[in-house]
Amino acid sequence: MPPFSGRIIRVLWLEAAVLCCLLPAQPAPESAAAAGGGLASAAAAAARGEPGAADRLAALAPRYPLIADFIAFWRAQALAAQRRHQEAAAALDPVWRTRFPSSVAARAALLGAESLLLAGRPSDALALLERHFPSPAAEPRPLLLLARAREQLDSLPQAAALYQQVWCLHPASAEAEEAARALAALSARASLPPLPEELRVERARRLARAGRLAQARAEWLSLASSAASPAFRELAQVGAAETLFEERKTREALAALLALRPSDPDTDARRLYFIVLCHRRLDDPAAMLSALEQARQRAPSSEWTLQALIQAGNHFLVRNESASYLPLFRACADLFPQAPAAAGCHWRVAWRAWLDHRDEAEPLLKEHLRRFPASDRAGAALYYLGRLSEDKGNSAEAQAYFSEIQSRFPNFYYAALAASRPQPAADGAGSASAVRQFLSSIQWPQRPRKADFEPDEEARWRIQRARILAAAAQENWAEIELRFGARNGAAGRYALAMEAAEIAARRGAWGVSVRHIRGAVPDYLWLPREAAPKRFWQLAFPFPYREAIRREAEKHGLDPLLMAALIRQESEFDKDAVSSSGAIGLMQVMPATGRELARRLKMRPVTRRSLHNPSTNLALGAWYLARQIELRGGSVEQALAAYNAGPARIPVWKEWGDFREPAEFVETIPLLQTRDYVQIILRNLEFYRWLYGSEVHAPRPRTPAAPSSPAAAAATTPAEKPAPSRTAVPKKPAKKGAAPGARKR
Repeated sequence: MPPFSGRIIRVLWLEAAVLCCLLPAQPAPESAAAAGGGLASAAAAAARGEPGAADRLAALAPRYPLIADFIAFWRAQALAAQRRHQEAAAALDPVWRTRFPSSVAARAALLGAESLLLAGRPSDALALLERHFPSPAAEPRPLLLLARAREQLDSLPQAAALYQQVWCLHPASAEAEEAARALAALSARASLPPLPEELRVERARRLARAGRLAQARAEWLSLASSAASPAFRELAQVGAAETLFEERKTREALAALLALRPSDPDTDARRLYFIVLCHRRLDDPAAMLSALEQARQRAPSSEWTLQALIQAGNHFLVRNESASYLPLFRACADLFPQAPAAAGCHWRVAWRAWLDHRDEAEPLLKEHLRRFPASDRAGAALYYLGRLSEDKGNSAEAQAYFSEIQSRFPNFYYAALAASRPQPAADGAGSASAVRQFLSSIQWPQRPRKADFEPDEEARWRIQRARILAAAAQENWAEIELRFGARNGAAGRYALAMEAAEIAARRGAWGVSVRHIRGAVPDYLWLPREAAPKRFWQLAFPFPYREAIRREAEKHGLDPLLMAALIRQESEFDKDAVSSSGAIGLMQVMPATGRELARRLKMRPVTRRSLHNPSTNLALGAWYLARQIELRGGSVEQALAAYNAGPARIPVWKEWGDFREPAEFVETIPLLQTRDYVQIILRNLEFYRWLYGSEVHAPRPRTPAAPSSPAAAAATTPAEKPAPSRTAVPKKPAKKGAAPGARKR
């Protein structure tokens, strides 16, 4: 088996011939129905471990030279299922001979190593794993196989160290259980090296992160009683108390934390941070501020001190106590200027100045741009500087700010608002020279403004392979091929992302299609719309279920584009989506809410299963959406916020400022997830209007006799925008869980 390293320059002449006629035609070597069906059937048989599948794939291989590695992998799976391990390992040879790195190489290396171990060839297994997994700790399976290879080679100390890594770095995996059994067996054969305390700490942390709090606490307590290092003992004592806090045993956690006195300043800052959290949960602001001050004195530059400042600031922010939160956020921005959180802290200070109409608002907005040009609030700062210029009567300055937003943030919330501002007259007042000079002095981050959708040589090769796989009903493998190429060969990533999205869209997997684009080209929203084909944007913002959405929207006086914008954020048009809180389907309806709404609307009884039915889900969601907008006097922004954060908060937030426009209310929302949720859906609506507005007419009234509802008015008012879901009947605040992919772009 020749070693695979980098890119092997070996191309079968038949592959080269196929590449000469790339892309326009579907590349199945014979009739797509016959040949593709045969390959699909053989691959499925191999996955099931059926006898004879390996021979069928071997017979098909000469017809598919461009995907020889896939066929070899499937064949090896079939051979391994029959316990023909020597043959399985040998069958993988084509995987290492591809022209460009194979997307199945990592899977094949694991399968090959396991087969070699079962065939009694640990040295070959070890070489294969080390060649393909130079940094194996990221995944449990390579680590476990490396440990088994070392064990078979009688390198017991090395095997034990690898098993320990599996057990500690991947404690929630099935491999961790296997590693624990292997360590127990090894300990009976030899004296093993002690488990490093650093690994024990990591195991406890990762157990806690996985939600296994009781296990994490047990690990911390064990480390606290047995660690040789005082520093690790102190850290473990704090960690054990943290798990009590995470288990909502707040007073018990607080007592444990107050009893500790770590000697290390950073560990003590960590302890004080959790004391701040305990006091915040117990609503004891005086004690919270006292603990915060101790942290600032004990470890002024610790990350834990920064986080304590933010937590204390947020405590007062959600109560709109600006006199208390402003000094805390100022300290965050000034004492930790390089921290990622500094920009958000500074923005809180600048935004409060804007709401209070203070003279320092303008200098603070400009300071935000100078200090934090990469901030996600930079667009907001530009917009409100433009509004200030409008207030001063300088329309030229205002337009300079608004033009900068549209140029630098083309597909974000404030770009649409900037485009809606009045254009200055030809003889408009004021000069923009000072503003242009200021804007040119900002050290703006580099963002992509162009995208090459022409595939390079490798991308063409991968697209051709993906089309062969898709023609053989192997769409998942086709998408794996394209994703692998996009993540490992940046030159053709836009072409690969678009091809993967097309394949997913053709099989109706709209959410997968969107995620292919977002995963392969996460910076796509920085592109001007004209920099990408319109089809690319349609795949990123799809509109399936169009007639069903249109039908339900018309029943309730809604804009169907509003519903589409909402659904893209809630479920990405995945009818099978289920959120962490149990919301289901396209519009993420909670089962209890669905049952109550069905009774109100005299529909058939609703079950969890029926909520996955698009017709049922859309009927319930559209009614609820229209009702929420109507209850809020037609304010789509407030309805969106209520969907995400619960209806009870909206009347409180409305009193936090004398809002001149809906955007000010949205920007004032204190919960970042909710603010982003609202702005993303409103941004989505702009895309849906651009892409599909000419195809979707204005909604017709339900009946001539029905009184006009606020929802109907909202549907036709350009200034008003979409509304969300995760439905809960508006009797009490809705507890909203994160939808699949909570913060999506």
